[in-house]
Order: sequence, then structure tokens, then C-alpha cells
Amino acid sequence: LTRVAVRNCSSNSVGMAQVNGRFMAVDCEFSGCSSNGANGLISCSGTTVDLTNCTITGCTSSTTGGVMTMFAGVCNITNCTIAGNTTGSTSSGALVLSTSASINLRNTILAANNGGTNGAGTGTFASAGFNLIDNTTGMNITLQGTDITGASPALSALSDNGGPTNTMALASNSPCIDAGDASGSTTDQRAETRPFDVTTVTDVSDGSDIGAFEWHPPAATPTITVTGTLGTFASVGAGNPSLEQKFTVEGTTLTQPISITPPQHWEVSFTSGGTFTAFPGSISTTAPTGGVVATTTVFIRYNPSGTPPNSGV
Repeated sequence: LTRVAVRNCSSNSVGMAQVNGRFMAVDCEFSGCSSNGANGLISCSGTTVDLTNCTITGCTSSTTGGVMTMFAGVCNITNCTIAGNTTGSTSSGALVLSTSASINLRNTILAANNGGTNGAGTGTFASAGFNLIDNTTGMNITLQGTDITGASPALSALSDNGGPTNTMALASNSPCIDAGDASGSTTDQRAETRPFDVTTVTDVSDGSDIGAFEWHPPAATPTITVTGTLGTFASVGAGNPSLEQKFTVEGTTLTQPISITPPQHWEVSFTSGGTFTAFPGSISTTAPTGGVVATTTVFIRYNPSGTPPNSGV
């Protein structure tokens, strides 16, 4: 499966799939799947389950394996977010292993799973590093120095954060930011660039985030600011402009110069006493540097074409 959302599937024995060979999912969302028995999402009797850049949340089982039970084979979980799943038995876990099975975790969030623990069983959980596991109780796992335990990943609820499938966004203060490793991926579940390095956070590896979601700062809003108070403009007649007045413009997060187009009967210029441009013409500031248009003074005057007396505000 690639960039697929599997939602609200259910059965009496396994929420989505009974795997007896190989199952692969990349950039997928699995949410709201349930089983009236064990195995809220997957039951594997062999050989391999590969999950990369996937979000698994809201899955439930009435007994064991809120997300999956590995009876045999190997499960590789890389760059995934597994959170908010529920297991019916307090002695079980979201991920359950038998003695002949193993789960390899890398750059993955395993947290806030309810009812039981994050992982349980007699099999082995292997950490390849860069994971956040909020609670390792019941897990037969050897942690790496780059793993984070006992901390909340600071996840938002599952929602549309861009891309073809829903994700759980990291808060801007999440400990997962820049604490991970891309592990061969160049994008996250949404197809956003991975890694995205936040320069104010010390990188643990290559600046990637842990989990399926790579945090990017919100897009800045382009802003144009106009400053100045204009009084009444007066003219003695057609073709006789009023005295000029002035205001300033400036901008941030811009990609183009600021253009000023005067209304009919008005004229603008960047130079006092210089050449003025009348409607429908326009004048433009210099191009932005680093998104910024510096404060620029604009001179404006009223120049009517009708019979005097005339005035404009």
C-alpha cells in the first residue's frame, strides 16, 4: 500500500489484515480499525511486515494487540507514529510479540496507547535508534542512546495537515523535532521534505524529526504596511494639481515589489516635486530583499480634469 488511508475497518478476529507472507505500507494512514477479539489492525503469522512513514491511531481490540500481534516473522517499523490505540486487556499491549517474532523500531513514535502498554509478549523489540517511546513497561527491548523515553511527543489529533492522508502533527515544542534520522526517506508521510532542519534546535543526527510527520514552520503571511495621515487636497482648476502630501509603504515576506496605482484624478511619485504618474499608470518600489521592502515614501497629489473649484479627500 502506498499513500492509502484505511479507516474504520473491523471484524471479529483482526481489524484489517491477516498476513501470512509479506505486507508493506508506505505513507499510509490506518485509523479507527477494530477487532471484537484480538489484533486491532494486523495479525502476522509470517514472514515480513514493513511499515514506513505511516500513522496508526484510534485502533482497538477487545482483548490483545490493539494494533497488531506478531505470531511469527519480522516487522520493521520506520518513521511511523503509533499513538492513541486501545487494548482491551491491561496485561497486553498495542504491539504484541510471540517468542518466534520480532519488531524493529527506528525513528518511530510509540506513545499514548491505552488499556495495556505500548508493547507486550515474549518476543524481542529491537531498537535501531531515534525512537520516542513514552513507556517501555512490558517491552523486551534494548534501547539506544538516541532513543527518548518517559516523554510526551506532543502530538495533535489526527487531521488533514496536507498530503493525501491524515497525520498527527508535532507541536512546535515537541521533543521529536530534530531528534530523529531520515533513515533513507527524503519526505514524510505527507510528501513534505525530510529532513527539515530547525536551526534553533540541536540536531541529534541529520535534523529529521521522529515519527511520520516532519515539522515545518507555518508559512509566513505577506504583510504590507501603509503609514501616514492625509489631509484635504484642494486645486484651483483642471490641470492645476494640489499641493502634494505623503505617506509611506513597507512590506515583509514579499516576493514582488509593492505597486501603487492612484485613483482617477490623482497622481503619485517617489520624488517630491518630481515626475508624477496619473491613473491608470502605477509606480513600483524596489524589489524585496530577503522578502522585505524597506520603508518607501510616496508623494500624492490631486489633479482634477473638471471645472473649478475642486477638492478631494
